[in-house]
Amino acid sequence: GPTRMPYWHAISTVGYLASILSKLMAGLYGKEAPEQEKF
Repeated sequence: GPTRMPYWHAISTVGYLASILSKLMAGLYGKEAPEQEKF
């Protein structure tokens, strides 16, 4: 079967990457990044 993932780590990593990507896209388009919830 599938191996167990450390879901807390995966979720925090995805949230972190999403915040970076949103800031990057906001910088590219010259808009302020919306405030994200901290994971």
